Amino acid sequence: MSADRFEYRDLALTVDRGKVGCPSTVTLDWVADMADGSQLECKLVLDCTLALNLADDGCRELTITSIGGDDAAVTEFGLWATRHRSMTQIDDTKTWLEDERMEDTALALGRSMLLPDLHNQHPRLLVKVVQ
Repeated sequence: MSADRFEYRDLALTVDRGKVGCPSTVTLDWVADMADGSQLECKLVLDCTLALNLADDGCRELTITSIGGDDAAVTEFGLWATRHRSMTQIDDTKTWLEDERMEDTALALGRSMLLPDLHNQHPRLLVKVVQ
């Protein structure tokens, strides 16, 4: 395993940490809801960065720059991103599975940057999708 690859089994995802100033690649286990009511286990791959936005009361900001993976996961995530537009605040209610997975993504990125308590110090998370 590379020194820049982090597997977080408790979060069901892997982080391939990018070089300084470059996005990291996060591969998440994803469960897509199909039209027939069944669920499909698949993978979602996000290129993203995590930053601390001090101008906005110290919230964490997850910026997603690329979306890939299995078609069902990409489609479902695209619908979530469209529904939430360009900036989403994720709070403690987390009514969508996607909200929880974005929180998991931010948590894992913080861990990979050796900042495991960042989510406790700054619980608010903003998600921006820019493609």
